[in-house]
Amino acid sequence: FALLNESLSLLRPLGNPATLVDPLFLSGIMLHLCGDYESSRARLREAAAYARAGNDLWFSVYAHYNLGYLAALTGQVQAGYVMMCHSLAAWRATADPRSISLGLNFLAPTAMRLGHYEQAVAWLEESIALSSELGDRWGLGTAWRQYGAVELARGNIEAAKTHLAQSLDAYRGFVTGYDLLHTNIHLGECALAEGDDVAAGRILADALREARAEGIEALTLQAVVGLVELKLRRGRHAEALGLAVAVMNQPVANYEVKTCASAVRVAARGHLDDAQGVAAEEWGRALSLEEMVKAVLGD
Repeated sequence: FALLNESLSLLRPLGNPATLVDPLFLSGIMLHLCGDYESSRARLREAAAYARAGNDLWFSVYAHYNLGYLAALTGQVQAGYVMMCHSLAAWRATADPRSISLGLNFLAPTAMRLGHYEQAVAWLEESIALSSELGDRWGLGTAWRQYGAVELARGNIEAAKTHLAQSLDAYRGFVTGYDLLHTNIHLGECALAEGDDVAAGRILADALREARAEGIEALTLQAVVGLVELKLRRGRHAEALGLAVAVMNQPVANYEVKTCASAVRVAARGHLDDAQGVAAEEWGRALSLEEMVKAVLGD
């Protein structure tokens, strides 16, 4: 990221916007992965404007797609879905199989959030076929991960675990970091859904520690939410309430994470009287990210 910023600082004085598109776009993606959604949006919009001005169709469509994905991540799910569908149509028109596969992979969870499960499954099966044909292991592993997430949302836990294992198989020896962590967090969520609290706690705690070590705050919060749900199950209602509030107050928390944290907050609040609830929420609002991580891991 530092090198991309250095590239931008060197290129801006040259007065040629076309040279800025690539570093703006790539740094916009990195900012999104780090959870800085507003800065990511600003860079992607700038990249899109320069790409359109230079008639660079590929970057223009790609930036538009990522802006749609950001919209969905931050709660504008329907608007983001429409934007991503528009970009997918453009990729289909140019017969760009890798971009089509990527577009399908990240459209599917947005479709899922809108309740379009069958559409999500159809898109992921198409992506799996495309990625297999292309030999694209990242695309294949990502498609299987998203397929697992869709089945988990539908309550098909065994199918979800099977698809997530296929994701890990595709990634093994080739993909590290963010994508592996994301798949493992979904496996922890499967254990939660099955009621296997021991496995869920182990998988999610390991993922949380690795996400913190890698500095991936968005996945840190996703793992935290699962561990907070475990505290709720164990009857630690005040802790669960405060930690759920802490998650919701984090600027890097995306719409899905906030929705899950809100559900825990409501459930925990129902077990506490007014004074206990107020105290727990005040404690949670005062927690930094690092303090929240220590609290959720401390048992």
